[in-house]
Amino acid sequence: MMKFSFGQLLQGKRLADRATDSRRRIVGRVNKEIIQPVTALPRQLIVGSIGSAFIAVGLGFFLVGSLRLTQHFWAFQGNTSWLAYMVVWLEAVLLGSITLWRIFASAKKRRSRS
Repeated sequence: MMKFSFGQLLQGKRLADRATDSRRRIVGRVNKEIIQPVTALPRQLIVGSIGSAFIAVGLGFFLVGSLRLTQHFWAFQGNTSWLAYMVVWLEAVLLGSITLWRIFASAKKRRSRS
């Protein structure tokens, strides 16, 4: 911090220094808060889309495999064959809930760090 003196005030040096410093801070803040996130957006969208596709395909494979497995049990054959589909549906809801919970928990942790 610079010391105050009337000579600097009369010459306008302190005011000019503050104006230059303010301009530098505003430009830096705009760059950090607006320009960098906008330039990183396409990469984040692509990576997020690929990640979502992998999660969806993996969840689909897991659920189809689970359905095939449960259909082999004697309790899920004949008139109770619909129970196998109910079990797989409940698995899907549970796994989807856990996945969303983990995604939002990690995003919240990242926001609290920054």
